[in-house]
Amino acid sequence: MSEILKIINTYKNQLKNEDGLLGEIYFHEKGRLNINDGIFHFFKKRINEISLEEKDLDLRLTREKLLLGFYDNESVWKKFVVFTEKGLYAFSTCNNDDDYGEYDNILNVIYWDDLEAVKLEYNDDGKHAIRFQIKEGNGNDEFYHSVKRYGLAGEYFGANKYLACKLIFQLLNDINNKNTELNSVRQEVFQKKIDFIDKAIHAGKYKDVLSKLILENKDDYRARYFYHNYRIQAFYGLGENLNIINEVHDFRKFYDRNNFIHDSTLFYLYGMAYQYNEDSLNSIRWFNRALDEESKNETKDLDEIEELQSHIENSYEILKKEFAEIPIQKRKFIFMSDKILSSEMEGLVVLKTNDPPEKLKFPLSHPQLNEVYTFHPNNSSSYIPLKVYQKELFVDKLREFLLLLDVLGATKIDVINKNRNIEKNANSSEKTFGGKADYKFVGANVDYKKEKTDEDQLERELNLAFHQKLSPKKAPYIPEGLIWFHTDINWQRMAEQRMNGSLMSHRELITSKQIESLSSHELTKVNVELNALFAKANVDYQKDDFSKSSSENHYALEIQVEFEDIDNLKQVHINTPNTLLDSNQTSKINLDKYKDDVLFMLEDDGVIDEVERKLLDRKIEKYGISINEAEQIEKELMFNNDELKYLEEYKLLLEEGVIGEIEESMLERYAKRYDINKERKNIIERSIIKN
Repeated sequence: MSEILKIINTYKNQLKNEDGLLGEIYFHEKGRLNINDGIFHFFKKRINEISLEEKDLDLRLTREKLLLGFYDNESVWKKFVVFTEKGLYAFSTCNNDDDYGEYDNILNVIYWDDLEAVKLEYNDDGKHAIRFQIKEGNGNDEFYHSVKRYGLAGEYFGANKYLACKLIFQLLNDINNKNTELNSVRQEVFQKKIDFIDKAIHAGKYKDVLSKLILENKDDYRARYFYHNYRIQAFYGLGENLNIINEVHDFRKFYDRNNFIHDSTLFYLYGMAYQYNEDSLNSIRWFNRALDEESKNETKDLDEIEELQSHIENSYEILKKEFAEIPIQKRKFIFMSDKILSSEMEGLVVLKTNDPPEKLKFPLSHPQLNEVYTFHPNNSSSYIPLKVYQKELFVDKLREFLLLLDVLGATKIDVINKNRNIEKNANSSEKTFGGKADYKFVGANVDYKKEKTDEDQLERELNLAFHQKLSPKKAPYIPEGLIWFHTDINWQRMAEQRMNGSLMSHRELITSKQIESLSSHELTKVNVELNALFAKANVDYQKDDFSKSSSENHYALEIQVEFEDIDNLKQVHINTPNTLLDSNQTSKINLDKYKDDVLFMLEDDGVIDEVERKLLDRKIEKYGISINEAEQIEKELMFNNDELKYLEEYKLLLEEGVIGEIEESMLERYAKRYDINKERKNIIERSIIKN
């Protein structure tokens, strides 16, 4: 029997015999409250509804949890008060919706652990009430606003006389004193356990920590925190990194079950878990969330803020070292800031302008503050300003091709502009933007001038319709350091023909559409995320400029070339045995790329719709693979109805967190049910994991 129920039972006879207590009183007998079914269900439904709606609490009251109940139906208002192990719930509802419709339901919740003291208030006019002194902190001012201001009138308990209200006060006071005493004992015992665990952690006895840690009170927040926190430290000491993440997931589930708002404590544990796993991107993200929450508190803990900032800086140092090893899809975009901010968008990383990773390459005079960059599709360590990425990639590819033609023995090169698709308002020679941040960026609310149009600039830089005559002396060769060459099978075939001496002239069309690596959907997501990042950096931002610049400016150049007869060129020794990619190797690379594209299309629903079909057809053409090869890959990856069912079950388990032993066992049973062998099972799972 619980201590609170013992106290209630000592008052049982007094409560039954007190003439001043009107209405019904219900006691806990035979394991449950002996309340009438109709009354219980009437109030249970309404209390659960209003607790969720107004206090974001899911009480789920049951008769087994209720220790004492008071029901008063003597006035317009029906009043119902129940005691539990956690606290008391006082509910009132009005019978007359016409007169009291706006105030027809009132719920007050008082937790014993938040209670400092109880006082009895008696006025000369005969009104009496019980006042509650609430402990400070933990958001109590807002949660207990009504209780602290008004208390609970004796009428809630059916107490219409002073002595009856005094009896209720004495009961509440005894419960509070006993709970305070129990908390003191619990604290002493708890502290001894903490001291023991601390010594074991420092001594490296991690297995002892895991075996000795017992979660005695699963509903106690503080016990939960220390339980999971010490298990995380123990798993880290044992090198069991996967269990570290699972432990934080379990703590988050405790929050969700109790409808707790995710707070800085939870975010901090996530940050530590990912830091232990050497995942700097996620550790920075979670530590920043914790810092944001902690900074919002009226009573800021400066020591905690300083500790979080230190964790963020340490994680950033790790990020700088491991940046090149991070999968490109997780660092497709970078935003340069003067602070270590976190991005909520997968694929966008925030770096410090004056302290970027050493191995990154930027154009001359870059990186710049508040600038956004995207990676070079054929050189993942190089980043280009996002505002001009399409033009820069186009120019980069064109220059490399002209260089290639030169060393292959070109005598005449003509570059012809085949497409003048200039952005709207191209006739204006100058555009001016105003703002408060020194930030050169299309669409940002800042001071800068954009002279003429992008195509004008391209014409000045390359002289689009130019003729060049050359006098080659060396035999054709493939220079080192080419980037685009190794991904373009047409260039490789042309070079091979030229090296063999059979090619005397050639035409090549290079368009900006061929090298687009970013979709409008991606650019829209970037705009949305930058809106949030610029707010943190105190920079005004106007969205949608990325997608506009991508869709409105396209370039198409035809390159016409004539070559010298290879017999007329002096043969010289050049070190190029491995520079020309084997066509079989290139074909395999492109087939793997197409397989990744198909997996991406199948990720959402397991089928290829009309829009996705068109995109894949363009990929087939771009990669230079055959229709038969493409169909074979799709046939291998496409899922039947049973495989789609397995895919849905797999997605549901992934949403819960990391797949552990229990989840893997469930997946094995699903695979057996749907008659899916191990090879197909792996393919289905990779279709989600890969993307």
